[in-house]
Parts: sequence; structure tokens; C-alpha cells
Amino acid sequence: MKTKTAMALAAAAWAALPAQATVQVVDFDRLVASTVLDKPFGAGDRLVLDSFAAGQRGRLEQTITFTVDSPLQIDGRANWSVLPRGSRLYRVDIDLLGADGELVLSDSFAGRAAGLANSVLAGALGPGTYTLRATGWGGRDASLDLSVAFAVPEPASAAMMAAGLGLLTLLAARRRRQR
Repeated sequence: MKTKTAMALAAAAWAALPAQATVQVVDFDRLVASTVLDKPFGAGDRLVLDSFAAGQRGRLEQTITFTVDSPLQIDGRANWSVLPRGSRLYRVDIDLLGADGELVLSDSFAGRAAGLANSVLAGALGPGTYTLRATGWGGRDASLDLSVAFAVPEPASAAMMAAGLGLLTLLAARRRRQR
């Protein structure tokens, strides 16, 4: 009896553990490349782009299409080489597009250090399909590294969003009554 109880408690504890976070790594070896990821992202998951285009020059356009099943906060960090005589990328722009192609988020340049340029991509996402797009120009051995973390929105942010949606609903109802 004690063994069965212990096994049942162990099984219940194991089932209560959060799902294992995953890291999905995308390796591109060309300046122009794209992929679609099948597994949806959840809280704690990460997306990593590791791009190195040896000996290539020209337009950079790399896209990764993915899905999110629940509201999540994203926090992305990118860096790319800007050494004037070596590998480099320039005019790099990283955007997150919605399923209709509309711009959802765009990166903010965070500065340069040790031959690397850095930018940040952060914001809130609702459930849906998104495309992460990096554009720019590459010159000889271009490298781009991007890491995006997905997290559950903070309760205060979720409460503020719910309050805002409630206010919009009230305003719409008031306008209908006035007509």
C-alpha cells in the first residue's frame, strides 16, 4: 500500500512539473535564406539564429516563420560583425511581422562594441503566426547571431491590457447607445 501511494505521489509530482523548455536553433549559411518551424513556442522557450555566410556579398534577407499558442513576452538580442576590413553586415534591420505581413515589432539599435553591432527586439505577442525577418547588406564572411527568449507576460502587464480592452469595449458600447 505504501509503495502504491509513493508511486502515485511521485507520478502526481512529475505531472505537475512545468514542460521542458526547448531551444530551437536555425543555422543559415547563405545571405538569403528562410525556414518554417513546426513546433510552437511557449513560455521558457528560445529561438536562436546562427548565421554565417562565408565569402558572400550582397543583400541579406533571412526569415524564420514560427507560431505562438498563448500570449507571450519576447526578449531578443542580436549582434553582427561590423569590422571594416573583415566580415561585416551593415544596414541590418530585424523585424517581426504578423501573419498578414504587418509590422508587429522592430529592433532598436543598442550600439557597437568590440567590432560588433547590437540591437534589441522586445514586446508582447498574442497567439498566432509570426515571421522574424533580418534584412541588410553583407560583405565577405557575414555573421549574424540572434537569440529570442519567450516568457509569460507579467501579471501587471496582462491586467493593464485587460483593463484597456475593457475600456475600449465600454467606449464602443457608449457610442452605439448615443447613435
